[in-house]
Amino acid sequence: MSVKKDLRRMAMEDVLVLGDGDASLVQESTAEDALASLAPQERERVLTIAARRLAFQVLFELDSRRAQDASEAASILSRARGITPEQVEAMMLLVSGAYMSRKVADDAFQKIAPEWPSHRMAPVDRAILRLAYYEMTATQTHPRIVINEAVELAKSFSSEKSPAFVNGLLDRVLKGAGLGGKKGTSEDESA
Repeated sequence: MSVKKDLRRMAMEDVLVLGDGDASLVQESTAEDALASLAPQERERVLTIAARRLAFQVLFELDSRRAQDASEAASILSRARGITPEQVEAMMLLVSGAYMSRKVADDAFQKIAPEWPSHRMAPVDRAILRLAYYEMTATQTHPRIVINEAVELAKSFSSEKSPAFVNGLLDRVLKGAGLGGKKGTSEDESA
């Protein structure tokens, strides 16, 4: 089932947004009001999509800083509007896992597409792919959902050709690793 465009827009633009430290309370309360007006299942979808987007942004920033580990993620997450301590804890697990397994992900993509080693990939695509690889191999989220959401991130944050590139690499990971029948979540989930 696909997420309505207005829910996806809310997740990509209004919820758990990184700020420069001077986030407006008016913007934060407007996002909270919008979330509160949603049905519980819609609210969960929006928060899940927003959390994945935020994790991608943190991974991108860690990569840009050439961080040795994910310890700087907490300071990056502290700039997010409306994030709860529980969400920070969950995000730290996701970001740390993806960041610490980046070499494994890069090696897997190198085998799939030797002409595109990680240092030749666009930094945005590299962050999206590393997050998706980690989610596909180390979490209970169904790989098809991960791929769909990675493609949506590429559509929103990268070049015109990136969605196809991301989809192609992740689909080959899915087929090559035998993750298609992965148990844990249903394919009905949107995020």
